[in-house]
Amino acid sequence: MAVQAQPYPETVGPGFFPMCGSQDWSPPANFTDDQSHRRIPCFGLPEQQQLAFQPPNNLFLHQQQQVPTSQTTPSTSTSTGGGSQSVLRSQLESQRQELDSFLQFQNERLRLALQEQRKRQLAVVLRGAEARVAAMVRRKEGELTQAATKRVELEARLRKAEAERDTWRRVAADTEAAALNLNRQLEHVKERMMCSTAAGFEGSDGDAESSASGGERWSSSPAARGGGCRRCETRGACVVLLPCRHLCSCKACEGFLGACPVCNSVKEGSLEVFWG
Repeated sequence: MAVQAQPYPETVGPGFFPMCGSQDWSPPANFTDDQSHRRIPCFGLPEQQQLAFQPPNNLFLHQQQQVPTSQTTPSTSTSTGGGSQSVLRSQLESQRQELDSFLQFQNERLRLALQEQRKRQLAVVLRGAEARVAAMVRRKEGELTQAATKRVELEARLRKAEAERDTWRRVAADTEAAALNLNRQLEHVKERMMCSTAAGFEGSDGDAESSASGGERWSSSPAARGGGCRRCETRGACVVLLPCRHLCSCKACEGFLGACPVCNSVKEGSLEVFWG
């Protein structure tokens, strides 16, 4: 039995199959319930998705079983055609819903896959950044450790230098004090020697002065005050012999004297006198 189907533009039109290859498809005029006409053409989709869009094979068989045998009569052909059109519209609506569900499912899977891929990429980037930051932190920590060690060494050297400076400052102060003390002692020794030398010459030359016919007097010159050298008797006396403290020799003759020419005491030392 053949069932005549009429095309309905409001249900089967160019905008109903957005993903099909042909946008102006319509059911053929001699559409029958044969299995060769049960596939809906969807060009441009994969084979698996085209199979998902096909109606069940026993759909029209089930509807054909529901049609009573009285449909063979011409009086019931119109009602049978209207029922087939309603079934076709419901089937097309079901196929559209299935297509929408499939597209939503694929979109959700794609979104989740992209999200997971972004997470993996972000994790890789974060791991790389963490590795670089950790390397930089380790390098900076090493530099800080070296700087701290060098600072400790410099502080130790500074403390050592300060201690040496204080030590040398104390040594310089002690040396200066010792030099001043020695200078004062030397001045005192010179004063005592000058006094004792003057007294010794006054005692030793008393007889010579009393026996001199002219009563010669001491002059104010250094040679006259100290007298001449008792050895050469040509140069003025400028060396004091120790320990007797007699000013009785010049600088040239002092090395040849083993005893004082005035008192004949053994010479133990000498001191040169510079007259002011």
